Amino acid sequence: MTRPLLIIFLTIFVNLVGFGIIIPLLPFYAQTFGASPLVIGLLFAVFSLCQLAAAPALGDLSDRYGRRPVLVFSLAGTVVSFVMLAVAHSVAMLFAARIVDGLSGGNISTARAYVADVTEPKDRARAYGLIGAAFGLGFIFGPALSGILARISYTAPIWAAAALTLVATAMAWLWLPETVHRARAGTGNPFRYLPAMLVRPLVRRALVIDFLYWFAFAVFQTTFALFAARRFGFDAPETGYFFAGFGVLGALIQGGFIRPIVRRLGDRPTFMLGLAFGSVGLVA
Repeated sequence: MTRPLLIIFLTIFVNLVGFGIIIPLLPFYAQTFGASPLVIGLLFAVFSLCQLAAAPALGDLSDRYGRRPVLVFSLAGTVVSFVMLAVAHSVAMLFAARIVDGLSGGNISTARAYVADVTEPKDRARAYGLIGAAFGLGFIFGPALSGILARISYTAPIWAAAALTLVATAMAWLWLPETVHRARAGTGNPFRYLPAMLVRPLVRRALVIDFLYWFAFAVFQTTFALFAARRFGFDAPETGYFFAGFGVLGALIQGGFIRPIVRRLGDRPTFMLGLAFGSVGLVA
C-alpha cells in the first residue's frame, strides 16, 4: 500500500470511528434535552439533507482547487460539529451541530476521488476495497467505543469522537500530498445528469431499488436505539455493542462470503438474496 493510500485509509477509518460513536448515542443524548422521537428522527434527517446539498458542491470544489483542502475542511467541520454536540444545552444546538456536520460532510466522496487520482485503473478496485474496509472497521470500533465510554457519561464518547476526527484532520493536513496541481473546470451540479439516467430502464430500476433499500436501512438505523430501549430496556452502551456486532457480521459477509456467493449464483440472484435477507431481518 502506498503512503497516500495508507493515509486515506487511516483518515477514513478514524473519521468513521467518530461517526460510529455518534450513531447509537445520539437518540439517548437528545432525549436528555427533552427531544421526542420525531425530533430525534429529524436530527438524523437534517444531517443527510445538508450533506445531500453540500457534497456535490464540495466535490466540484475539489475538482477545481484540489482534494486536500476540501478533505481537511470536511474533517475540520466534523470536529466543530462534535464539539458543538458535546457543549450543547438545547435541542436547537443539537440541530446546529448536525447542520454543520452535514454541510461539511464531503470527506468520503473526496477520498474516493483522491483514490482515483493516485491509482491506475487496474488497481482501483483493490484501492476502493481498502476504503470499504476502513468503513467496516470504523463501524465496528466506533459503536464499541461508544458503548464503553457511555458508561462514563453521554458526552465522553462525543469528546472522543471529536479528538479522533481531529487526529484525522491533522493526518490529512500534514501527510496527504495534493493530486490536483492546476485548477480544472468545474463539472457543475451533478444532479443535472439524473433525468438522463432515469430514462434508461435498467438504471432507473436499480436507483429506485437502491433508494428504497437505504430508506429502510435509515429508518432502522435512526429508530433502533429507541425501539430497543422500549422493548428490551437497552441503554446507550448496550446499543453501541449491538451496532458493533452488526458491523462485525457485515464485515465478515462482505469480506469472506460475497465473492464466492456471487461466483456461484451470479450478480442478480445474489442481489435479490441480499434484499430478501434484509427484509427478513427487519421483520424479525
